[in-house]
Amino acid sequence: HVKHLRQKQTSLQILYDVAASVNTSRDLNDLLTRFLYTLKDVANARAATVRLISPDNRMQLVASTGLDDDMVERELFVPADTCACGKVMNGNKILSVDSLLPCSKTIGRNFFEHDDGVTMIAVPLQYRNTTLGVYNLFVDRDKLSLSEDMNDLFLSIGRHLGVAIEKSRLDQESGRLILMEERTRMAHELHDSLAQTLVSLRFQARVLDETLQQGDEKSTWQALELLENTLDEANTELRTLIARFRAPMSKRGLIPSVEKAIERFRTECTI
Repeated sequence: HVKHLRQKQTSLQILYDVAASVNTSRDLNDLLTRFLYTLKDVANARAATVRLISPDNRMQLVASTGLDDDMVERELFVPADTCACGKVMNGNKILSVDSLLPCSKTIGRNFFEHDDGVTMIAVPLQYRNTTLGVYNLFVDRDKLSLSEDMNDLFLSIGRHLGVAIEKSRLDQESGRLILMEERTRMAHELHDSLAQTLVSLRFQARVLDETLQQGDEKSTWQALELLENTLDEANTELRTLIARFRAPMSKRGLIPSVEKAIERFRTECTI
């Protein structure tokens, strides 16, 4: 009874730490790696990994502990449809694999010096019933103790980390939109500045024309010098515009923006 109570207290402490870190951590990789170390200790595991599903339906290794560098490189991308971890993508249950042989054949080497007796546990990382990936624990079978409480703990951690992963994705998307808006604002400012300079050049050209007609040589040279200085300013502003300007992009994305630009070019050039 005392052992069970201590295990409950440990589980609650881990969940509290996960929940607190999800709200405060700004670095997803740091958060995932930190909790892999914790989970590795709690489960007495040899190694632990986090894999996320990529747009091309592959399992991407994003954090790990306990695997050597060669294994990490081999495991970086694994097809989800041939990977045991991919089987948990369509459910909300923990998968336990008693033999690492199929996985070893897929990557071309053993996970550890002795794979016999090692069980791999795959736990879904979920956000609002959508599975974003899995985390894995590699545990010696003689040290494995998958009680109902431990299962609940692993699933709860998977849901908390799923929130952290989704939060990180939304933060990146928000940052990209802010950057696009900033570039658009800068482009407008540069356009306005260059337009004002060109208006000034037109005015100075008229002044020079009037000065030439009056035959005032001193005033002519002064007007020419001012015109040259303004041309230098316009040249500098134009180079800045070319270097920094990014065309305003539709929030719908790159392809609709390109299509709009093509249509405009086609219309203006009647082609």
